[in-house]
This record gives sequence, structure tokens and C-alpha cells, in this order.
Amino acid sequence: MYQRLIQAINQGILQPEQRIPSIRTLSNELHVSRSTVESAYMLLISEGYLEARGQAGTIVSPRVAGIELLKV
Repeated sequence: MYQRLIQAINQGILQPEQRIPSIRTLSNELHVSRSTVESAYMLLISEGYLEARGQAGTIVSPRVAGIELLKV
């Protein structure tokens, strides 16, 4: 999941400042545990790919625009 999200960001499928699904929503869609999704999101946040915005949700970091990101 972590690598799929990075690929989606690198390929422009997920755009900077785009809101991504909630942990609960994505875990239901992918039929994985919430802790799996939460772990992936937390790692992506720590690496600067995503930003948590509290009640507003989680977004793709605006700082990823125009930056060559980690190749997976």
C-alpha cells in the first residue's frame, strides 16, 4: 500500500493538496485493517508525502509539486 501511494503521487494520479480517503474508508475499500492503512499514512507523513490536517483529513503535501520523489 505504501509503495502504491508513492507511485500514485509520483505519477501525478494523486495531486498536491488533493484530499485522500480516510483511514477507515481506504481500509474498507482495500479490505485491509485500519492499522495497516494508518501505518502507511504515518510513514508517508513522516517522509513528507502527505500532510495531516486534523478534521479536514489528510492531503498530498503541496511540497511534492515539482520535486523528484523517491523512486519505488
